[in-house]
Order: sequence, then structure tokens, then C-alpha cells
Amino acid sequence: MSQLQTDTETWMREIEGQMITIIAATSGAHTERSASLAVEAALYHLKTGGSRTRARICMEMSMTLRLTKFDAIALSACVELLHNASLIHDDLQDLEKTRHQEKSVWTKYSPSIAVCAGDLMISCAYVAISAVSNPQILPDLLNAVHRCIANATRGQCKDLTVRSPNDLSLDEYVDIVKAKSGALLALPLELPLLLMGDRKASKLAIEAAEDFSVGYQIIDDLVDLEDDLGNRERPASLNISTLIKQNGRKGSPKEEMKVLARSYFESAHRIAGELPGSSGLYLQSLSKKIVQAL
Repeated sequence: MSQLQTDTETWMREIEGQMITIIAATSGAHTERSASLAVEAALYHLKTGGSRTRARICMEMSMTLRLTKFDAIALSACVELLHNASLIHDDLQDLEKTRHQEKSVWTKYSPSIAVCAGDLMISCAYVAISAVSNPQILPDLLNAVHRCIANATRGQCKDLTVRSPNDLSLDEYVDIVKAKSGALLALPLELPLLLMGDRKASKLAIEAAEDFSVGYQIIDDLVDLEDDLGNRERPASLNISTLIKQNGRKGSPKEEMKVLARSYFESAHRIAGELPGSSGLYLQSLSKKIVQAL
């Protein structure tokens, strides 16, 4: 393992530790279990695992831009806490009983505790980002976090209120994905650039992340093709395959999905290449790796 890989994995462990520390600290002096149930549920969720892709994107971006380790951990912990909060809420709204082969939070505890645990993690994300070394940049960073949450909420609300795929166009699908998923993939790129004072590049990073998110969601739809049809226990979920069929595109839906996904990943790769100081290199490598696997 190279020194860079060693440093990367060391930083990732420290980011994980920071998230756990911030969540655990919210118990304070309360010793009764009821007072710390949201904390217990949030920590349980983190222990179920995950790729930590957003934390890794933010950390790689921060390392490339030569931010301090302290700031890189603060930003990365923030974005990963927000993402995991969204997963807890998503599992409840989608009635998903498991995550990573373990019970989802709402299944293990209760729907109400899942809401509380997700809310707690959002609050903890603000604690994480408050630790950055330059407090003068905090207003920009906090505004970016708020925009991310607001856009993700908008996308989720629109997704939940789609009564039928027949009411949706491909453009509307893309808008939902860019809002719902793109926001949480853009923030890991945006925050390090904002901390560097580069607002112009941060807008470019958002564009790259949004295209990446659409490609990523199409691949996810491809994997979840059968599950998204729904069953007695959970409702059908929005899947681009349905839109492809009703738009009368030539070829099988699966092949069309791969073509569309590839085009969005290639766009993300191109835009990420325009980011300063090779800071988009990690997103480019992720895009290239996924396209090669299609």
C-alpha cells in the first residue's frame, strides 16, 4: 500500500471517529435510555456500514487542494452525517426493512425514533462543520449546507408525490435526481472549494456532481429494477425504466439505461476535469470506473 493510500485510510478512520464522537456527545448528562435513544439509533445506523463515498470524495478533494487535515475531517464528517441522515429518513419513507443486511433504524427502533435519529444527525453535521479553522468562511459554508438540505428535500418531496410514472417526463426525472441525490454529491466537492474562497469553481463542481448523480441513479435503478415494482409490503418506487418504455425508445430498457448512464458519467468526467488543481480527479476516476463496468 502506498503512503497516499495509507494516509487516505487513516483520515477515513478519523472521519468515522469524529462522527461517532459528535453523535455520542449529544447524550450529555442524561443517563436514562429514553433521552439517548436517538443517539443509540444514530450510532447503530453508522455501525451497519456503508461505502462512505461522500466523505471520501470530500477528503480526496481537500487533500488535492492542500487543506489541513483538521479542516478536511470537519468538512467530510459534515457531508457524511447529512447523507446518513437522509438514508435513515429514506428507509422509513420507502418502508425499507433492511440496510446492508441489517435492520433499518425504523424497523429496529420505531418510525418515530428514526425521524429523531435522522434529525439528530443533521444537527450533528452543523457541529462538525463549525470546527473549520477559518470562521470568516462559515457563512458561505452554512449557506451551502442549507441549500443542499433544501434541494434534497425538494427532490424527495417531488419523488414522494409522483402518483404515476405516466405523469412524469424524462426531464422531470432528471430534475428530481439532481435535487434529491445531486445535492448530497455536490456538497463534498463544493465545501472544500468554498473554504479556499473559490466560489466560481464551486458552481462548476455542482454541475459535475449533478451529472454524476443522474448516472449513478440510473445504475441504481438498473440494479433495483425488480424491487422498484413494489409488493404488498412496500409501494412501487420511481424507476427510469418505466419512463424509457413509455417514451417509445428503441432497444431494451436495460440497454437504454446503460447508454443514458454512460452519457451522464462522461459529462461529469469532462466537467470535473475543468476544476482547479486536478481537484476533480477523484470524481473523474469514479466516473471512468463505473463506465468501464457497464
